[in-house]
Amino acid sequence: MSELDKCLNEIFEQIIHEFPDDTFEKLKNLSKDDLWQAHFGFGTWLKGTFLMYDPETRAIFERHGIGQIDDMSSFIIEKFQNYLNEAEVED
Repeated sequence: MSELDKCLNEIFEQIIHEFPDDTFEKLKNLSKDDLWQAHFGFGTWLKGTFLMYDPETRAIFERHGIGQIDDMSSFIIEKFQNYLNEAEVED
């Protein structure tokens, strides 16, 4: 597992711990073209919680070619949606 995958898994665990189970239904069902809708609320929270004040997390993303904080939060949102939908399939 890459350092980016480990970082994402840690972020996902914290997100799931932070919010009630039903919080993510809308995100799970958004099309890829509509994921931008999550960028301003959820994405802003992600930036403030995981990216703006954590240089090590930012450095992990930067080492994997994701250099802008907005791009990092968008990447997290997309990967988290995938994670949610994969978890549902496994249940």
